[in-house]
Formats: sequence, C-alpha cells, structure tokens
Amino acid sequence: ISKLIHGTFPDYENIIPKNFSSSIILERDEVIKAVRAASLFSKGGLYDVLFRILPKDQGKGEVEILSSNTLLGENSVVLEGEVRGVENSILLNYQYLIDWLQVIDSEKIMIQLIDSTTACLLRGLGRENEYYLLMPILE
Repeated sequence: ISKLIHGTFPDYENIIPKNFSSSIILERDEVIKAVRAASLFSKGGLYDVLFRILPKDQGKGEVEILSSNTLLGENSVVLEGEVRGVENSILLNYQYLIDWLQVIDSEKIMIQLIDSTTACLLRGLGRENEYYLLMPILE
C-alpha cells in the first residue's frame, strides 16, 4: 500500500556548493588506506581526520591526511595527486568518508571544497552526476 503525499520537496540544490577554492583528485584505494591509518589516532566520539591540501606546480600537489590523540599519538600520511586551487584544510568525520569510499566504484575520486567551514563535495571520476556532500567538523 502506498499513499501519494502532496506538498513541495525542499530545494536541496541550494545547499550544494557551485564554486570551489580547492579541488583534489586522488586514488581511491590510497585514500582508504590513509584514512583507516589516521582513524586509529582520532579522538574518540569525534572521529576526526584532517585533510591538508598543499598545491604545487602545474596542477600537482600533496594532500596530508592526519589525526592526533593526546593519549595515543599521531599519524600523518602524505598522498600525491592532482591539486588545483589554493592551500586549504578541512576536518572530516572518517566514518562518513569511509562509508562513501567503500561504495563508490571509481578508481579515482575528486574532493572539492571552499574552506574548512562549508560542506565539501565528493565524486568518483567519470561519475559527475553522482556526488556525496560531507559536512566538516567545526572546532
């Protein structure tokens, strides 16, 4: 049994960012390994992992994925990839990120962001019509 509900659906397209200050393309499997390693040192209950974007010359750059815990220590992994835009960083919940990374069937992923306080957009390369909006953790 189903029932048609009358009403207007919220305009979700208004919360999806259109312009970004930083964009990175990385290998999906490398990101999964780096995030899992960093997750071991994240703060309990917060599940935080910091992405630090460091652009270099001609579209190349590095992304440092790190976490630290005063009781356990810290972890930092640097991945090389295509980086466009400005130096940036964002603190993400690794559980939500891993959930998306495990189901996307693209070898490379794109992460686009404005700054550390706005949602970032995640996509699989070649799958531009599918995206994942992930809100940052605000400190």
